[in-house]
Amino acid sequence: TDGIKSRPGTIQWFKQTCKQAIQAAIASNAPRAVIETNLVYSNLISYTREFPVFSAYDFNAWKPDPTIFIQAFKSFNQTNLKRVVVVEDSLAGLLAIDEFQKWLSEESPCIEVVATLFCSNSNDHLTTLHTGPMINDMRQLSQI
Repeated sequence: TDGIKSRPGTIQWFKQTCKQAIQAAIASNAPRAVIETNLVYSNLISYTREFPVFSAYDFNAWKPDPTIFIQAFKSFNQTNLKRVVVVEDSLAGLLAIDEFQKWLSEESPCIEVVATLFCSNSNDHLTTLHTGPMINDMRQLSQI
């Protein structure tokens, strides 16, 4: 197989994240086996081994339910954590971020959530619905 093409800037972003010891997680509606297969075939597996993977199937709760974002957040060392940036590319994901923000505002009101839309040709319609940051290359996260 020729592999799966990862989003622009993803490999560079994961390398930078590891170097700078930034906490990150992967949260997806896909089954864990599919997530891991995609990481292998997109050549991301060697960059993502340090990061926890959360599948909606593990919790029987799919986006727009915020459970996988909540579980990812709980996996972080929350000492001195001031901001969580969540990158999404679907309407269900954006709705899950909204619910995650509500949950977090009650649990840890001092932590900001930044909902970020990853724009692509397949989700252009979401740009009119989303008021937060929008990126088309993962390296742009360093500017957020």
